[in-house]
Amino acid sequence: MSAKLRVLEHILLLETYTKDSIPALHKIRKYLVEATEEASIAYNKALIVRRLICVFAQRFLVQSLQLFAWISGTKNIEFVRYVLAPSSVDV
Repeated sequence: MSAKLRVLEHILLLETYTKDSIPALHKIRKYLVEATEEASIAYNKALIVRRLICVFAQRFLVQSLQLFAWISGTKNIEFVRYVLAPSSVDV
């Protein structure tokens, strides 16, 4: 039974892939490889931008809390640490 299935598979493949269809399949494969590479580059750029935004958001939060503490005259550093603790972002 297995040999009959292999023969049937080979016959099907021979009838499917002709001399005309093989170059078209190579073009499609080339296009898909290029599209995959472009998508990978775009994903990596987006990831870098996300990491930068997280870093700058954290720095902005720290600076804004320090400014708030300075303006309000708050000397309670524990308050600033309490507010900063939940804002740490896992990147």
